Amino acid sequence: MSGVATLASQGVGGIGFAPITHNYTTPGTGAETIQTSASTLVVKVWAGGGGGSNRSAAGNVGSGGGSAYSKATVHGPFAAGTIDYTVGAGGARGAPGPSTNGGSGGTSSAGGVGELVNIAGVGGGGGGVAAPAAGTGGDVNEAGTVGVVGSGSSVGGAAGQTVSAADGGGTGGGVAPGSGGNGDASNNAMAGAAGQVTFAWS
Repeated sequence: MSGVATLASQGVGGIGFAPITHNYTTPGTGAETIQTSASTLVVKVWAGGGGGSNRSAAGNVGSGGGSAYSKATVHGPFAAGTIDYTVGAGGARGAPGPSTNGGSGGTSSAGGVGELVNIAGVGGGGGGVAAPAAGTGGDVNEAGTVGVVGSGSSVGGAAGQTVSAADGGGTGGGVAPGSGGNGDASNNAMAGAAGQVTFAWS
């Protein structure tokens, strides 16, 4: 699994350490190398968004739910090792044709091996349904708390809207990464966006 590393614009790390952020956006699993010279680690996790639905026979379109979100801050010193992570895929869009439902978003997590942080089971939003109802939001699962199924967190976003065929497809809840897919009145709904795991060392 691949990631993209970029230098952070601000932050003060350990002696001789340049602040750095690793963003993983490709669905799948991997391991983050612990930066032993850093003094602080901030981990953010977004689950995958729910997929959008196509219109029902009555012309109603439900959108995908929003993504879950969690964040944890850990202070060093850090020992050498790795931290396991998983990036959940976005939910599948409704199959072509009328009155089909979108798929639920995949779960993302960070933790394991090094055990510096453990954000587990951050669930994606529910898929939009081809009926007058919206997809549900993802779990609200801040580190150290139990996940709650609901409208999504302030970062994850609320459940998607439901609109009529005359208004076009419903808008997916949440924000990228992990936004919900849009519903579609012409039977070509969008898939939900994949989740993301970010490790910011400083």
